[in-house]
Amino acid sequence: MGMEIDSPIKLAGFWVRFVAFLLDALLVMAAIVILGLFFGGRGEILYILIILLYYMLLPATPLQGTVGKYFIGLRIVDNDGNRLTFPRSIARYFSYFFSNFFFVGYIMVGARVDKRGLHDLICKTKVISVTKTANVLVTTADK
Repeated sequence: MGMEIDSPIKLAGFWVRFVAFLLDALLVMAAIVILGLFFGGRGEILYILIILLYYMLLPATPLQGTVGKYFIGLRIVDNDGNRLTFPRSIARYFSYFFSNFFFVGYIMVGARVDKRGLHDLICKTKVISVTKTANVLVTTADK
């Protein structure tokens, strides 16, 4: 007999995903700057590889997302809540191409109840929050 979990999955909305994106952008830019110091601007292929590997492969690893998403407590999962396979992760990366048109795919994250962007819908994925929050009871004194 299966064990039921009482807590619903919390979907990650636009702003928390945007903060994770900013963290990722800073990390990738820092890596490129450091490599630029060593290769003197001749590492274009290496720069492209870093970006591709970072955004294509990390979601299929135990991190289940980029480093920015991981530190914020977000995970990319398929519709069934499983870790992405490498082919699905690669397809999700390339589906960003469609989300980038007028940023419509990203606006969808903020506008949709299920908080899924176009790239999520195309690849049957979602971004969930796995941070544990303490339930705090706040009381106010009656005056």
